[in-house]
Amino acid sequence: MIKQNNGFIQVTSAVGRGSTFRLYIPRMNGLPVQPSLSLETPAPRGRGTILLVEDNEMVRDLTRSMLEGLGYSVVAADSARAALSLCEDTAQTLDLLLSDVVMPDMRGPELRKRSRAIRPDLEVLFMSGYAPNLAIGPGLAEEPIRFIQKPFTTAELASSVENALRRTPSRASGRE
Repeated sequence: MIKQNNGFIQVTSAVGRGSTFRLYIPRMNGLPVQPSLSLETPAPRGRGTILLVEDNEMVRDLTRSMLEGLGYSVVAADSARAALSLCEDTAQTLDLLLSDVVMPDMRGPELRKRSRAIRPDLEVLFMSGYAPNLAIGPGLAEEPIRFIQKPFTTAELASSVENALRRTPSRASGRE
């Protein structure tokens, strides 16, 4: 986050005295924005099944809980390879692939490519703690990406998922 905001970290260390970390972030120009005191509007109730791919168990469990609280059915995978196995299960309806970008076994854009080879109509939403240009990388995405920055609120997640699913072609073609 420090580098994303054009800052840097200075570390000094001395034996027996410990370490000091100084974080330098550029000063903000202008007046700070005061947060609104209005309450968040409730998120719409979701419909559909989401394939959630996240290698961090805590993040996976929290995101699953948020999605289920929004009304979605969730199928979770702890790796890209496990997600591809779930994509191959034709008995399983999948409306959206919600995937971390940076995972040990496969990066998000490769997972999207492979999952769409199995399920061409599968919509994809990426998530990452890195900024989109750092997470996806230049030239790695063959098509525009849908992206949500971690950490996210339930309302942000609801909006991103709803926007991704809204672009899903009608499933009335007989393919479920």
